[in-house]
Amino acid sequence: MIEEFKIPNGNVVIDPNSRFPNASPAALMSACGFLLPWATEYFANGASPTLKAHMTKSYGFGDLFPMKITLHPDGHLSYPNDPDLHPFLMIIQSEPTAPPLQCYIYQYGIVAMVENGERFITRMD
Repeated sequence: MIEEFKIPNGNVVIDPNSRFPNASPAALMSACGFLLPWATEYFANGASPTLKAHMTKSYGFGDLFPMKITLHPDGHLSYPNDPDLHPFLMIIQSEPTAPPLQCYIYQYGIVAMVENGERFITRMD
């Protein structure tokens, strides 16, 4: 069952592809570790110029490196010969006048950020 709740300037959608039916929303949010509060902080405050810059600063271990993996319109990731990854949750911009912004958080510390049509996928473990 998909659950959704509002945060300042955004919405968090838990299990947007309904792929984790046996996991509670709390368990999926917990599985995101620090990535969820870092991302929601950006949506609420927009302190850095971009979500990627904010996540990089929050992470604190230097630059984030891109993964060469395909992000599909429903938020799942695919890579040849690997099983697809579906997001634990997605955060979407709710402010209609703001530039398009989405963040997906997956298992293995993988994060996909979509800002102004540009996609950046990285691992933050």
